[in-house]
This record gives sequence, structure tokens and C-alpha cells, in this order.
Amino acid sequence: MGVKDLAEITNRYGQDKEFVLAGGGNTSFKDGSVMYVKPSGTSMADIGPDDFVRMDLGRLKDIMERRYPQDSAAREAQALEDLMNARVQGEPRRPSVETLLHALLPHTYVVHTHPALVNGLTCSEKGAEIAEELFGNQALWVPVVNPGYVLARTISDMLQQHQAAGGGNQIIFLQNHGLFIQADTLAEIDGLYDKVIFSLSGRIGRFPVQGFTVPDGISEEAVADMVSGDTELMAAGALNADLEDYLQDSSSFAPLSLSFTPDHIVYCGFKPLYCDRAKGLSAAFREYTADCKVPPKIVAVKGVGIFGLGISKKAAELAREVFLDGVRIAVYTESFGGHKFMPQDKIDFIRNWEVEQYRSSVSGG
Repeated sequence: MGVKDLAEITNRYGQDKEFVLAGGGNTSFKDGSVMYVKPSGTSMADIGPDDFVRMDLGRLKDIMERRYPQDSAAREAQALEDLMNARVQGEPRRPSVETLLHALLPHTYVVHTHPALVNGLTCSEKGAEIAEELFGNQALWVPVVNPGYVLARTISDMLQQHQAAGGGNQIIFLQNHGLFIQADTLAEIDGLYDKVIFSLSGRIGRFPVQGFTVPDGISEEAVADMVSGDTELMAAGALNADLEDYLQDSSSFAPLSLSFTPDHIVYCGFKPLYCDRAKGLSAAFREYTADCKVPPKIVAVKGVGIFGLGISKKAAELAREVFLDGVRIAVYTESFGGHKFMPQDKIDFIRNWEVEQYRSSVSGG
């Protein structure tokens, strides 16, 4: 048991794209008064034992005793300052955005991921109802809430009430976000993840297709030329059978038209641009940028495909990859009562949150 074990399980889940993409997800290990947690924006896939941020557990728990301003910007700035001050002396790295929550969870190991299958549940109309049916009081369902300090405070209060009523604390579903699993051994972590995935898989009526091809209706280079203005952009396209169904018209595209989770906002934008014809893409791109004050990271062309956009090929491919995760989630939601996007106020919070802007810059998004 130790940081090497933490690195092992972090790598294992991080290398499986069914669980996390880009810089998403985070893990932690508690050793006495110190907690080791994944740095913000770094990939779980290749992190080493020496790469985790060392945090003072006592200082982290003290944060929950403090009172912060009601104004969200002032509150988050102060909470971030306190979080950075809770690092072990000499620790230079920036901890995960969920560090405070990790500190409040009592078990030795915590593994937080965003599986598309799980988010098919957490991003659906009947998610809470079906979670209770499948897991009873052994899982906690947390309604959508802003991440960071507010999320930690919310879950702390909910867990106290849940456990007082005899509920379990090892499986935590976060609406429009993902899954936290906590346990005292790696074997327990794996067993709980297997239980969740097995239970949800048994409820799926239609699984998403695997893979994609590059659209042949218009080239990536042509799309990049159409949308590049003062800033030259790159494009990375995709088309598969699921996208063919969603791209029939604007009504069919509705389940992909907004954000499911914070990761989608960070890596592929808060909403894609849908265009019903390729020839109108340049004008539609300019209109979107003027209305939203930022350019889209995804453009979808009726009957052609979707294209991730970025200032580099890597950024464009990252936007494409995370958007395709959203496509998988949309398909899974069909088995849980239909899709349910993040509320607009929560989307706006993520778009303006400095912590997520930092995470995007670190991961190349």
C-alpha cells in the first residue's frame, strides 16, 4: 500500500479511454497526515509515483471550517488560495480541482473517473431513479452542483445524512459529472468499479458504435480554411453510424447540442456549431463567434460529419475525441430516460472558472 500502488491504479484506469479522456479524472492516497493527489490537468495514463501533489490533510480539513463570501468569484479565489496553502511545504505543483473532496472522503484510496457508460446514467432524465433501483442506499446520488469548494461542501453534508440513515459511502454518482469510488485497498476499488459497470451494462438497450472514419464530404483542410480568420485553425473530422443519425437535421442533433459534463466544456466547448450545409460554414462560424464571444471547438455539418477545431492538430484531435465521448453518452442516455444537459448557470460557471481555464491550458485543450 502506498504511492506506487496509487500510480499503478491511476495509470491503469487512465490508459483505458472507457474511463477517462485528456486530463480528466483524478486519484488520491492518504498516508497519515499527508494525502497524495493527482496534479490539475495532468494525464492519469502516465503519471509516476513522484508526480503526485503532497497535501496536508489537517489544513485541507480546516478549509471546511472557514466561511467564504457569497459572491462566487470571491469565494473561489479565496478557496483556491487556501487550497494552494494546504500543500506540504516545498510542494510546487497545483493539485486537482477535486482535492478538497478527496480529503473529506474517509477511505485510503479514491479513484474518480468519467466513464461514458456511467455518464449515460448521470446525464439522463431518470438517472437518480435508476441508480436507486440498482444500488439502493449503497450509493449516493449528488445532484448537479458547481465543482470545487461548493461540491466538497455539498457532498460532505449529504454523506453525513446518508450515512446516518444507514447508507454506504463508497460509490458516489455525480449528476452531469462522473463517479467517485473509495476504498481501503486497490482490490476493493476494482471490485466496486466492476459492480457499477456490470449493473449498468445490463440496462443498456443500445450500445454506441466503436470508432470513426474521416468524413469524405468535405476535407479537414477545407473546413480549416473556412473557419480560419485572424487565427489559423486546424480541423480533425469524424463520422460514424451514430453521427449519421444525429446529423440528419437540427432536431436529430438536439441530444448533442449542449454540454453533458465539465470536461466537455473544457475540451470541446460548451456547445457545438451545427450547420445545415457546408457552403454556409464560414458565415455560421462568424455568427457563432460573435454571439458566444468565443469560437466553437466543434462544428457539425449536416450529412457530412463533425470537426474538432484547435490552434494545433493536437488540440483539434482532443476536441474531437472528447466530443465523441459525448456522442457515446448521448447513446447511453437512451436507456435511462433520455439525455439531460448541465443547467445553463452551471455551464456559465465552468466557462468562467479560472481553475478549468488552467486545466485546459495544461492539457493542451
